[in-house]
Amino acid sequence: MAKQTKHFMQPARSVVDMLGGGRAVARELGISPSTVSRWTMPKSRQNLGGRIPQVHWLSLIAMATKQGKELTLDQLLGSEVAKTAT
Repeated sequence: MAKQTKHFMQPARSVVDMLGGGRAVARELGISPSTVSRWTMPKSRQNLGGRIPQVHWLSLIAMATKQGKELTLDQLLGSEVAKTAT
């Protein structure tokens, strides 16, 4: 039997991984880990298709700063979206 793989969507997966994973992000934002997980899944009625809701962006940027990392709007938007915005 072939092993099934999960397909994670960008940019949410990269941002969540950079900040220490879904549990760490959820704890910092005061939301459930399953909510963070849904950000990284393909778009459906329940999932955002790789997008992090804008309401959390400033908190995530602050979290990155506390960790000594840089998180930019380009990273939150994803490279394809950021390219069309310029």
